Amino acid sequence: MRDLHWTPKLGSQSPVPIFFYTPSHDRSELTGCIPPIGELCQEEAGLEIAGNRLRRAVTLFVIVTTTLASCIIVGPLTAEAPPAGTLNISWKSLSPWTNTFQGDVNLTILWLAMEATGADMTIYNMTVELYDFPPEGINRTFAWDDRNNDENMSFGECIIAENTTAPYLLPPNGTMVECVQSELGQAVIIEQNRIRSFTIYLDLDFDPIQNLTDRELRVCVNHLNSSASTVLGLPACSRTIEINRRFFFDDMEHGQGNWTFTGGEDGGLYPDGLWHMSRGEEDCVNNMNEMPFYHSNHTSWWYGHRFEWFGDWYCMYYTNRSGSPFISTRNWGELRSPWIDARKGTSLAMTLWQFLAREPDPGVDLAQIFLNDGNGWHFISNQLFTDDHWKKLILNLSDYAGEQIQLEFRFDTMDELNNMYFGWFFDDLAVYGEVLEHDV
Repeated sequence: MRDLHWTPKLGSQSPVPIFFYTPSHDRSELTGCIPPIGELCQEEAGLEIAGNRLRRAVTLFVIVTTTLASCIIVGPLTAEAPPAGTLNISWKSLSPWTNTFQGDVNLTILWLAMEATGADMTIYNMTVELYDFPPEGINRTFAWDDRNNDENMSFGECIIAENTTAPYLLPPNGTMVECVQSELGQAVIIEQNRIRSFTIYLDLDFDPIQNLTDRELRVCVNHLNSSASTVLGLPACSRTIEINRRFFFDDMEHGQGNWTFTGGEDGGLYPDGLWHMSRGEEDCVNNMNEMPFYHSNHTSWWYGHRFEWFGDWYCMYYTNRSGSPFISTRNWGELRSPWIDARKGTSLAMTLWQFLAREPDPGVDLAQIFLNDGNGWHFISNQLFTDDHWKKLILNLSDYAGEQIQLEFRFDTMDELNNMYFGWFFDDLAVYGEVLEHDV
């Protein structure tokens, strides 16, 4: 057997033999004991080992329970900060003075401007409530992220929350996140002393029978959940509007019907101008953003055309002389709706969705709307442009309520210059108005 050495264990009340040895086949060496006192030494060593194990077990138990208790009491490291600061909400009713109709979409209701004071604010959700109107008449409620604070839908903005079922919690999962591509999925935060705006919209159910005509509609945002300790300015409520009768609606998906058009072009290649029903013509080299040439479904009216030019397809209202592609020409066209019976109306309005890209000079590339009440054509509106997306147009026609009317859409380049824009698209035309109670 090899020599064994021992040293007192630090912290012990009495020295315990701890031996340093090299392994051998003598089992007495494995216990660190020397015969003939090995039996007593083995018992003492066993007690020491058991004590060490017990101390390690108790220490581990204390560490684990302390950690769990801290998680339960303190919570995760990502826990939200306590409420702080004040969220000041100013608002404006955007309900149209021309009322609305069953089937109206993107019906503007409320505009909310939120200012954070005292701290950055996280917006979690808001609750939209309807009054005097049944939820079955609503297909969708949504909040629009109005980043440029102009109370309109603009390019680069988006729907930040929506719900199709009452009660209308926006969003239905209770946690609002950013919708613009660069911040997609991030928490919605209003920085201290900054303002963010949101617009509330409704989509109304079309209902061919119009069972909800003459009902009233009012919308309120009564509650907003945020990290603010105080929220001021709510409730925010819209003006009460009426659901009017729809006298005419065309989503352009059923062919030309009783629409008619005429026009001309100085080169003689397009004797009827460029109005036509467009479907599936978006594949153009100048449509880099892949904008749809319709608002709903697949078809719209378009003043413009898709043509091949040196091996590529282009979409614009450019025309040229036959055999001379670089000699441009003036062109024009008029598109007339069917006659619309609004004789029961005591008020009258129209909405349509349009995309208009034209030369910005107001004296050329005219896009105008006229109305015929049986006593001649009356100028109604001059349209400029709609940026890079579809926009809703609402016009008050109440001067012609109680009449049969016809609408005309005129486009005229006025000259042969700078005609390389998309042109004028429109879709989903509705004419509606209030009617006497006995005529509902």
